[in-house]
Amino acid sequence: MAEHDGVRADGLAPAVTAAVVIGAATAALRWWAEQDDGRPEDVVDRALRDLS
Repeated sequence: MAEHDGVRADGLAPAVTAAVVIGAATAALRWWAEQDDGRPEDVVDRALRDLS
């Protein structure tokens, strides 16, 4: 992704972006486990869409 965006792969922005995506996916899966609202992949997709 970093190379596609024209930034260094070891730069701060890609590291922060990766952490945000992982955090959002983890939070979505935790929410799903508590709520059991549909399929887990749909919940993760929805959470990632909400970030953009």
